[in-house]
Parts: sequence; C-alpha cells; structure tokens
Amino acid sequence: MSDELEETAEALDTGRRTVLVEGSLKEIKAAGRKKGKNLQVADEPCWVLMSTTGKIARTATAGELSATGRRAANDALIAQIPSSTRGSLGALTNKGRVHKIDIINLPSLPDQARPVLSGGVKITDFIELERGEQVITLIDPTAEVVLGTRLGVVKRVAAGEIPNNRDVWDIIALKGKDTVVGAGQLPNLDVGAAVFITQAGNLLNFTLDGVRAQGPGAGGVAGIRLPKDIEVISFSVVDPAVENRVVTIAKGVNFNGEETESVKVSLLSDFPAKGRATAGMRSHRFLKDETELLSLIHISEPTRPLYIS
Repeated sequence: MSDELEETAEALDTGRRTVLVEGSLKEIKAAGRKKGKNLQVADEPCWVLMSTTGKIARTATAGELSATGRRAANDALIAQIPSSTRGSLGALTNKGRVHKIDIINLPSLPDQARPVLSGGVKITDFIELERGEQVITLIDPTAEVVLGTRLGVVKRVAAGEIPNNRDVWDIIALKGKDTVVGAGQLPNLDVGAAVFITQAGNLLNFTLDGVRAQGPGAGGVAGIRLPKDIEVISFSVVDPAVENRVVTIAKGVNFNGEETESVKVSLLSDFPAKGRATAGMRSHRFLKDETELLSLIHISEPTRPLYIS
C-alpha cells in the first residue's frame, strides 16, 4: 500500500498549497527580542539550499537528498552546501563579492528526501545587493574556492585568505566590465578540473593542480583564450573521477522568424583535458539557423540533486 501511495503521489503531484517550515527569520528575531529568552540552538549538520528563483533555506538534517523525481515549478536547485545550523556561508555574486549569511537565521524545511524550496525565503531578505548585482551560487567560506569569469579569467582562492570576520568582502579584482559566471569547491582541488563553455560552443577542460592560489585582492589568471566578441557563459569545477554530464542548449531564429532551440547531453569525458589559456574544442554543433548557446548550461554529477530550469 505504501508503494502504491508513493506512485500515486508522483503521478498526481501538484505541489503543496501550504508549505510547512520549522521557523522563519521573523520568528527568530522576535524570539531574540524577548527578555530572558535563551535562544540556544544545537549545532546540527544540515544542507543549505538555494533555488533558481533566489530562495534559500536549510534542511532539518544532513541526510541524503534525492536526485530523482519531479520538483515543484520554479524550484530547481542551483546550490547545495553541507554545513551546520550555527555555521555561516557565503553568497557569491556576479560582481565578485561575497556576502556572509548566518545559517541559524534561515528557515528550516521539513525532514524529507526531496526538500521543496517554496518554503524558503528570498536571499535578498538577508543581504543587500547593488544595482545589477546577482547571487550566482553559495560557497563555504572555510574552504578553497575557484572562480571563472565572463572574459575567461580563472582564480583559485585559498581557504585561509577568505575573511570570515566581515559581512561582505571582495573575492576577486575584476577588470573593466568583467563579471563572475561560476564557482566551485571540492575537498581537494588539486585533483579537480575547471570547465569553461563559451557562447560559441567551445568547451575547455583543464586540471587545477597548476593554478596557484591567490589572495582576495588578486585578479586571477587566464583560463580560456577567447576570440573577439565571444564570452564565457558557463564555468564549473568538477571531480574528473566522477561521470559528469554536460548539457548545452543552442538557440536561433528560422526563416519564419520563429525561435528555435536544440539540446545536447554529453559526457565530460568526451572532451579531453587541454592546457589552461587555450581555446578548447567544440561542444555543440549548431543546427541550421542556430547562432549561439544559451546561458542555461550546467555540468553535474548525475547522482546529485542539482537541477537547472
């Protein structure tokens, strides 16, 4: 009976009209203002999640998250960070700034294998962004991080160089109109690889063991060689020992003026690693009338519950 109920729920899933959470930022602040209120919360392991719509929340436990099944509309995940309830994380923006967020202030989602981020809150409720500034991912401020920019720069920042004692700080010195397009972390970055994808469809995959760590005030080094007027639209950090998949989407306009799109799914292992600051190789052959790749591109392990919509 339990199996039949689960199958029925999957087939008829329309999402909850009311989302139950264990607390909210408003409730936590209100409790903290009460005289004599001891707001001590146990430092328990959890996941911190952020959706494509900019909502953020923490899970009740650090249990395994499901990578299968349908998700609610506009509830795709773009970041998931293992942490603890009394820890902190960084919200990395396209302007190369990191905003500190205390995890205890985040609403806690019900304990379930597939959390629904509609029970979260907007990340802008916790941080103040400048005009044109957007959060692109979450990072662990205590670990090394690698960034990639729109103009093809790569930068590796050592854990000890990240100032966790400030509410906001610059993590890279961007030049001109350059912006950060992606970032990633691994337990051991020396065995990891960086992957750039350009709007022209070129993919460059190179190892990170040769990229020297720099301080927050540095501007990084050349990551991929770009032709004139071509920009990077995707940057990822991956573990080459895992089977990673590359999803690319091309767009165009046909002779009737209608927009066209094509999607390609490839294995990252199909693209041999090359040297840093080279041009890489073609990852997506454009069909008739297609001219460039969309920015909705992601490289991920197929077993991780990380989705792009």
